[in-house]
Amino acid sequence: MAIGSDDAQRTLRMELNYWFGLGELDDANTLKVLCENTPRAIFPNRKIGKIENGYEASFLVLGDNPLTNVLKARVQAFKVKNGVLLK
Repeated sequence: MAIGSDDAQRTLRMELNYWFGLGELDDANTLKVLCENTPRAIFPNRKIGKIENGYEASFLVLGDNPLTNVLKARVQAFKVKNGVLLK
């Protein structure tokens, strides 16, 4: 499963609100879909969506725990792109 919209007027937050409204998702599974499944579905030939040897070193360090509320994934402490710390 992946998350996204074919409608340019719909935001990811709107999609998340819809998913949670169905009552079938929890924060941990939603994070897996957002951080692993969706990037690999969009970019199938890239090694992304995991922190493992050989994968791209691009990730966010969050300021809070998204396992208690997935919307906390919006609060970023810092970013790393291709192994370089961004401000």
